[in-house]
Amino acid sequence: MEEVCAAADVHREVSPRRLLAAPDSAHLAGHPVCWLRAFAIRLVEERRSFKSGIEAYEAMLKAAAEDCPRRLKTPAEEELERLQDGAYRNEAMWTIPYRLLPLALNLPAIGCRIVGQTRRDGRTIRHIYC
Repeated sequence: MEEVCAAADVHREVSPRRLLAAPDSAHLAGHPVCWLRAFAIRLVEERRSFKSGIEAYEAMLKAAAEDCPRRLKTPAEEELERLQDGAYRNEAMWTIPYRLLPLALNLPAIGCRIVGQTRRDGRTIRHIYC
């Protein structure tokens, strides 16, 4: 799959609405825009919040697996399957801040935000609010 970057220059101001309007196959931080759009639509429809980054990431993959075209649906389905492996899931949690970057950039366009809270043990818990 040819990767097209939706935000080639992060120093320029790129509006979230413009990013969400990019072609389905455009990528932002390794995620197809279709995945982000499908998740954004679900967030707006359901007005739900997530208790963790991994929960939000999994919800994005589920939305993509249901709504995106086959060539973009298949990688989401494969990633969902990998997340069933506890060891992979634990490893994925370490990269969640990077994996949520596209969401953080696009959530303001739909009236949502990510809020982080640092616990006493030093871990940061992130919640998405709409």
